Amino acid sequence: MTLEKPYIKEIIKPVIREVPKEVIRTIEKPVTQEVTRTVYVQTPRKRLDIPKYDYVASSETKTFHTRNCRLGKLIKKKYKVSNNSKAYFTRKKYKACKVCILKQKKV
Repeated sequence: MTLEKPYIKEIIKPVIREVPKEVIRTIEKPVTQEVTRTVYVQTPRKRLDIPKYDYVASSETKTFHTRNCRLGKLIKKKYKVSNNSKAYFTRKKYKACKVCILKQKKV
């Protein structure tokens, strides 16, 4: 058995294209297009004037903390009492936090 190579035949076909011969006239017409788009402008937000108190206390446990104390941050909103003076809480018979306030006195 011998393997025969396939026969390749070249085919040349002429391509006929029609090209316009002359431009008869040019028409210039102004084109106007109205573009409508929505533009969103960001307005500056109002700053809320929320006072930052130095001390927070729990009306449930009757202890007070500094505002940065990790235990003071765990107080629920409904039990949270805030004030700027330490004397306010001592008058109301609140105990000082052992983590934040009593450590401040030692340092």
